[in-house]
Amino acid sequence: DIKNDLTPKIYPNPFGDYIKIDLSNEFSYSIYNVDGRLIVKGRSTNQINTSTLEKGMYFIELQTETQNMKQMIIKQWLSYIANILGFR
Repeated sequence: DIKNDLTPKIYPNPFGDYIKIDLSNEFSYSIYNVDGRLIVKGRSTNQINTSTLEKGMYFIELQTETQNMKQMIIKQWLSYIANILGFR
């Protein structure tokens, strides 16, 4: 079960080529696409390079020794949505 007890600051969101995470405990992270496929994972870094991720929605899961937290994150895609809606 995923608990939402952690309160890290994950920013910016929407993000570009990196995500910063303010969390004092050691943690591991996993980033999943909306289909639940694991895209990238790692350990205890306050900045994650996301330059290779395509624009869209993702979920990031942070895990400490005692807790898990999952949050939706968005790679900047305003121009992507504008194109879908026919705005240019």
